[in-house]
Amino acid sequence: QPSQGGGAPRVSIVICTDGRADALANTLRCLQYLDGPGFEVCVVRGPTEDGTAEVLAAWEGRIKVAQNPERNLSVSRNIGIAMAAGEIVAFVDDDGLPEPAWLGQILAAFADPQVAGAGGIVMDHTGAQVQYHYASADRLGNADWQRSTPADGYNFPLSFNVPYVQGTNSAFRRDALLAVGGFDEEFEFYLDETDLCCRLVDEGWHIRQL
Repeated sequence: QPSQGGGAPRVSIVICTDGRADALANTLRCLQYLDGPGFEVCVVRGPTEDGTAEVLAAWEGRIKVAQNPERNLSVSRNIGIAMAAGEIVAFVDDDGLPEPAWLGQILAAFADPQVAGAGGIVMDHTGAQVQYHYASADRLGNADWQRSTPADGYNFPLSFNVPYVQGTNSAFRRDALLAVGGFDEEFEFYLDETDLCCRLVDEGWHIRQL
């Protein structure tokens, strides 16, 4: 979907994928039904040959595509950030199905200039049970993922506990991502977004859990 007015899109939706061609096809179709502002879609594909190239070929000219020769999610996320033209970079997993109102709801959090990242709840594969609601993690990587309220009270530099958002339902200011060096590529998978949120909070930004 193009941006409003023909300029740079306000939002870049990044999907990192590897070995899940069928799920990716569903996610791309789902994005057509998003309400809200204009956006672009950036897909970073991994090295697995499973038909993903054919899925993406059907979208040629409508989405941006890059390839990561490694199976490293943080590397793929950073490639996506580099591709992104939007001031907000939103992430959706290659098996995620955002509801039509998702984009508008997550963007509303950025009306607060102190918010660098925002995200909401994630349902499991049934679509009926909550997989993630609110969570925080300490600096040893121990997560409290059964919180019933947002962890807003931890939004201050060097807090031992920090709020974090799930990568499949998250958005960040691109300039804030670049300022902290993006995702730490030592985290190949798991704790990548937790580490990022920790570094953003240490720089004085807030993470908003919706």
